[in-house]
Amino acid sequence: MADSKGVVVLNTPNTAPKLTKKNYGEWCMHMRILFRARKLWQFLDDDVEEDEEPIGKPTRTQLMDIADLIYPLLSTEIRLLLASDSFKDGVALWKSIKTALVSTGKREYIKLQRQLRALEYPKSGSRATTFHAAYKKLVDAIEATGVKDSADNRFLLELLDKLPHDEYGTTIQFWHGMDIKYLTSDKAL
Repeated sequence: MADSKGVVVLNTPNTAPKLTKKNYGEWCMHMRILFRARKLWQFLDDDVEEDEEPIGKPTRTQLMDIADLIYPLLSTEIRLLLASDSFKDGVALWKSIKTALVSTGKREYIKLQRQLRALEYPKSGSRATTFHAAYKKLVDAIEATGVKDSADNRFLLELLDKLPHDEYGTTIQFWHGMDIKYLTSDKAL
């Protein structure tokens, strides 16, 4: 049963939005709740601690259950994006979605970090929960880039914030003229 806000999944009161190219972070949080409730998250979680016991491989039924939870929540644009992928293996489908929609790399990391630094609490009529949601969305996107916090990355952020924004586009020239992936603080200087 679909509506503009989401769908009811497997006749439960849990709802999740349809996945689009713009709402991966929000969709992922809802899906995490659904998978945890059905004891399936352990097969999808990338952050398994080294000291945890191995969980084993999911059964065929569990793979199909994961796919059955995901598939109804895919918008047409996402289904077309993943047209060549199999929808029978839920773990593979989850990974395909993440690969297709999560921006990775140092350039994305720096862009998102700058957005996080610029995030301000709304001046009027807003709740702390609205600010927290925006903050959490950026933090999740930053973690999804796979770039680790380092002294070089902190320096690059500071440098980009401090570079003059003049009519000659100093910051723009720096930003587009460098291969950010391999940029260190020494190279930036």
